[in-house]
Amino acid sequence: MRKLCILMFLCVTVAHAQTIIDFDYVKTFSISNLWIDYNQNEEVEVEEVFMADEFVQCDLYLKYKDFESAGNYLYFTLNIENKKKNKKHTFKSTLEDVIFAKEDSVYMIGNKIKEKLAMIIIDKDRNILAIYNPSILE
Repeated sequence: MRKLCILMFLCVTVAHAQTIIDFDYVKTFSISNLWIDYNQNEEVEVEEVFMADEFVQCDLYLKYKDFESAGNYLYFTLNIENKKKNKKHTFKSTLEDVIFAKEDSVYMIGNKIKEKLAMIIIDKDRNILAIYNPSILE
């Protein structure tokens, strides 16, 4: 858990050198660690971290559509399946006028007033999804 906290802190500090994505883009991620900052204090707490395992599968689908001066949409779909309990839940959101950026192993989603909404961190054999604003899961 401590290693996850340190990794997330480092990624937040590195996130300033990213390239803005301003073209149509589609990407799928198999998520192994999920952090949802329920109280929005940007501190990783034990009850906010969820781990995928052999029974729990988590997939994230991003579809970004850019309309140049007319704005953009980011279609955000998070599928979580618990095979042991035979339950599946899908969160879908359409985010408008976002800033979508990519650095080597980090994808960042923010709004126009430069608030972080979510971040995907690719770390060797696992992908970490950090959701800074839980309202995007509605």
